[in-house]
Amino acid sequence: MAILATKEESSTRTVLEIEVPAEDVQKAFNAVTRAYVKKAALPGFRKGKAPESVVAKRFADEIKGDVLEAVLPDALAAAIEERKLSVLGRPHIDDLKWEPPGPMRFAARLDLKPVIDPGEYRGVVVEDVPVEPSDEDVSKVIDRIRESHAEFHPVEGRAAAPGDYAVADIGGSFIEILAPGQNPRTFRDEKITLEVGHADSMPEINEALRGATPGETRRFRKSFDDEFPNDEFRGKTVDYDVTLAALKEKKLPTLDDEFARAVSEGDTVETLREKVRTRLRHEKEAERRRRFRRSILESLVAKRDIPAPEVLVESETTAALRDYARYLAQSGVDAEKEDWEKLHAEARPGAEKRVREYLLLDAIAEREGIQVSETELEAEFKRAAAERGVEASVLREQMAKAGGIEALRDEMRLARAVDLLIASAKVLPSGMPVQVEAK
Repeated sequence: MAILATKEESSTRTVLEIEVPAEDVQKAFNAVTRAYVKKAALPGFRKGKAPESVVAKRFADEIKGDVLEAVLPDALAAAIEERKLSVLGRPHIDDLKWEPPGPMRFAARLDLKPVIDPGEYRGVVVEDVPVEPSDEDVSKVIDRIRESHAEFHPVEGRAAAPGDYAVADIGGSFIEILAPGQNPRTFRDEKITLEVGHADSMPEINEALRGATPGETRRFRKSFDDEFPNDEFRGKTVDYDVTLAALKEKKLPTLDDEFARAVSEGDTVETLREKVRTRLRHEKEAERRRRFRRSILESLVAKRDIPAPEVLVESETTAALRDYARYLAQSGVDAEKEDWEKLHAEARPGAEKRVREYLLLDAIAEREGIQVSETELEAEFKRAAAERGVEASVLREQMAKAGGIEALRDEMRLARAVDLLIASAKVLPSGMPVQVEAK
């Protein structure tokens, strides 16, 4: 193998023109032809006894294809090794020229992992984030737990007031010009529960329910403007009738030890509060790490000119859209109605940002000699498996089939690079602004 020429198309893409000598190609050709001779069954010859010349002519296209499969990968691998290139994605082969028994020539377009100088990355200035939950934070969570265990009791002897829960029948008739014999479009929702005065409800419905008594019907007309988001009602006028079927009020459970035991076995109010406080602290610590990571990487990337190879950006963009499509499917939304070209364009800037951050972290991990051993990888499998409720060996097998083991190792390696950046950061008190320097 010989590299005839090199053409740098960009800092992350190069083209190698490669030649494989005729004698090397011929060796591969002879080996492939002999293999065909052994299994060839041609009329007039016993299996494996046909002359090579006859077999070569009969299976010319197949033999040529097998020779290419044998020669090209080895020649390309040797060229990559000779130039010490770090290749991303799959090489693209162009301008293949081979006329037996001559040499084989081709061009290989390679996307390259750029060489990044991470510069000085210790001591990045970040603003601290408080992690200790306040009593108010804890109380809000406790109140949400109480809300989830609330009971609704019938209200009798008075009219509906803000904060009550109304069970109502709501109907409507569109006001529009009709052709002779055509009936107006109508709709009706029965026995729906609404909180009287809730900000998310239509103001006119809130007003209709306020002061109403069970069995009472109130009517109003509403015109929707031309910017209304629901196209069924946009620009339309509707006559509504709202009938209050029943009225209820929400009763929150008393915050006492009995309630604490009901929602968390063995707890008292104080131990429940402490559990909530501990959980909130862990959540705030995780958010603190995320903010530190974001702030540090933004600062470091802003100071460096880090190229984003197209093959990585496209892969990252595709992965983001795939996740979004999965989310739509789980939400019961028809993905075919989405403008995927627009979504692709909108996803690219974020993908480019993540690629630059990845390359920077990779360079830092390489400079620091950060590695993940098999023992550490196995420990992570056990942790993740326990979290998912499966055996570690099963999870490893699943990831191996999906080609995810090295991806997990790389993820752990880069996470350690982030740990190093956070541990070495200069943390300023909360409220003190941090300026990001431009490159």
